[in-house]
Amino acid sequence: MTGERPLWRRPIVGFGAIALLVGLGLFLVLRGHDSAPRPVDTAHASEATIPVMRRNITAILTLDGNLEATPHFAVPASTTGRVARRRGVRPGGAVMPKRWLFAQAGARVRPQVAGTFVRWLVPNHLRVAAGVPVAEVAYGGFAVVAALPPEAAYRIFSHRLSARAQIISGPGPFGCVVLQSPTAPPLPDPHGVASGTDGPGPIIKCAVPMTIHAVQGLRALVAVASAERHHVPTLPVSAVAGSAQTGEVSLVDGDGSIHVRNVALGITDGSVVEIKRGLRVGQRVLAQPPQLNEFR
Repeated sequence: MTGERPLWRRPIVGFGAIALLVGLGLFLVLRGHDSAPRPVDTAHASEATIPVMRRNITAILTLDGNLEATPHFAVPASTTGRVARRRGVRPGGAVMPKRWLFAQAGARVRPQVAGTFVRWLVPNHLRVAAGVPVAEVAYGGFAVVAALPPEAAYRIFSHRLSARAQIISGPGPFGCVVLQSPTAPPLPDPHGVASGTDGPGPIIKCAVPMTIHAVQGLRALVAVASAERHHVPTLPVSAVAGSAQTGEVSLVDGDGSIHVRNVALGITDGSVVEIKRGLRVGQRVLAQPPQLNEFR
């Protein structure tokens, strides 16, 4: 059930009454009348309203990154279950997207791109949760390596990803496969080959196609599409207080009164946000969201 609180009811007054109200407001301010309700600026409330509309949304996150040669990536568990390694997979061996590395609950898990097998990250037959890195693979090309902001990491890694990248002052945009960085510390390589430099915090790696000419260390941009919603109720993000899970809006009722309404939020593309619960399509809200100091 959504909570709501009345903020204002549209008055019907003449021009003479307006002067009286202004004078009364000044009198209350001078007296320091603390118990009076906080006034809401409603000068153009009737024009500054926005309807809840159905739209298609793709959640996109744009990140700054750098090109890294022969990046290592993790092949994560696809579900919760025991890991059953495929026989014959050894360090230094070639792996392909068409050949599975391990199985879980009858499902065979394959690497996202072709590369060279580096090592197993969990013991054979260990029961692991979905998303746990199971194997480490080295990609033979380049990848755009970018750090994720903490508030976006869960959303990014909880959905099937697609991405496009652009090398600054270079080729692009082009599609690239999003890879998960291995979380376990890399083992020393007996041949002295570097295994990448994962810094602190969540990291994503976007594999640059082999046909794209790239240079180690160049700057690049990567836009990650983490989720899609079709024909869902939405509002502009500027009309909602809050950006993830829950928020508040100033709902305008049919009689002109305004209430603060709690809403459940879904994905956002940075311009509009999905309204999962709390409002119906066609309802109108103020273009400005409720303020933090408007207490219940």
